[in-house]
Amino acid sequence: MSARPLFHAPCPACGAPVELASSASSFAVCGYCHSHLSRDGDALQATGHKSEVLEDYSPLQLGAGGRWHQRSFTLVGRIQMRYDGGYWNEWHVLFDDASFGWLSDASGQFAMLQRLPATQPLPTYASLAPGVPVPVEGLAAVVADKREARCVAAQGELPFPVDERWTAQVADLRARGRFFTLDYSDAEPVLYQGHPVLLEQLQMQLLRDEQTINESAGRLKGKLQALACPHCGGTVKAVAGTTPVATCASCGSTLDVQGRTAQLIAEGHQARARLQGVFLEAGDVGVLKGVSWTVLGVIAQSARSDGETYRWTDYLLFNAKHGLRWLSQPGDDADDDAWLFVESLDEWPARPDPRRAELRGHSFQLKDRYDSRVERVWGSFNWTVRVGDTTACEEFAVRRGTPGMPQGSVLTCETTSHEQVWSLGVPLSHAAVAAAFGKKTAAARQRRPLDGNAGRVESLDNAMTLSLFGHGFLWVTHPSMFGLLLGLATLGVLWVVKTAMKG
Repeated sequence: MSARPLFHAPCPACGAPVELASSASSFAVCGYCHSHLSRDGDALQATGHKSEVLEDYSPLQLGAGGRWHQRSFTLVGRIQMRYDGGYWNEWHVLFDDASFGWLSDASGQFAMLQRLPATQPLPTYASLAPGVPVPVEGLAAVVADKREARCVAAQGELPFPVDERWTAQVADLRARGRFFTLDYSDAEPVLYQGHPVLLEQLQMQLLRDEQTINESAGRLKGKLQALACPHCGGTVKAVAGTTPVATCASCGSTLDVQGRTAQLIAEGHQARARLQGVFLEAGDVGVLKGVSWTVLGVIAQSARSDGETYRWTDYLLFNAKHGLRWLSQPGDDADDDAWLFVESLDEWPARPDPRRAELRGHSFQLKDRYDSRVERVWGSFNWTVRVGDTTACEEFAVRRGTPGMPQGSVLTCETTSHEQVWSLGVPLSHAAVAAAFGKKTAAARQRRPLDGNAGRVESLDNAMTLSLFGHGFLWVTHPSMFGLLLGLATLGVLWVVKTAMKG
């Protein structure tokens, strides 16, 4: 479908032709000089602002079209929004019945939304928080994301005026497979509803091809590349068009890696961030479940539960077609089959009660609640992650495994001050991970990601050995009951200290 223009007028700034496809569009951006234009009857007026979008790696473009719920549509405008962790695009969608909606485009995740007249009062922005249930149109929705974003650019035609000073307070909510957005940009909140979608589901036509995307963005989409850290000169690996933020492994600096060179966001002042015992490194490539995955980033985490400290390492994986996944490596107190291959869920599980969750016909029982803490981080990510970040977590274990949901599968709900995310992890053995990435399985015994006492424990081993030989020598040359007891006491103290440090 190609929307037919209903309105023609020359741009008052440059004279180029401007066409509007919707009678509801009151604002446009000239495609030639990028001037912001307001529609006034049969004429256009320049507002004095100019806007040029950052050409990213999205396959979408103005004029592309598809079908959704048996209706054809065309993309006629775009707003580019930026927040503290990155940016996303909102595409203005014009349907063939003259109604309009929005196609949200965030790092390859898409959602189609249309405005829904609210039949009940909507909550205030201040009352919302990730994980809090909110009744929406008779459904028990849960706040998934809440943040403030700023418009940095616009393109095409839009139903309202925007400029770079315009900010929006928005909240996304989930109700099983349903998706809601509450927009607090105006005096009264506006409600949108829709569903997460794949471009294949939308039967999209006239998308940008790979060559066009790579030429406009300046780099090959999905290609792993090495950039120099502007703070210390260390090598940082990032995937073009997928991971806008990276953390240097050498100095811990946070970097913007969206351009041709890495830009410093925040300086780091730590010694080398790599950790002993980490099994995979950024840049490693392996085949899991028939798909080739590249390791982008590494996060070593810890948590306290029931008086014990648990440690594990998460690896962010990427595939150009399948997107992002996680591979979670257990701490050294877990068995070798406790690795998890993890995907974030678009369809959230149901919560019949606080201790149960249901997904895809399977029941999960609450296993643990804890707060995770980022201890070390390096590599590239699709959001900003820093040492010290904490997340409230709930883990649910499948009650009865099946071939489609093997025993050991885990549902995890992670909540921060800005968002809540559900993910599903299915078990993998250490041997399977080692084979997939071409590693030696012997490394399984060196998996403790956080062991600051490792050197001291080794020193204690040496001290115990020297004490044993020294005591034996003294006993032979100067035998006495006092010497025997002193030696045994010294060995006992060293053994207790070593055991405590290893635990």
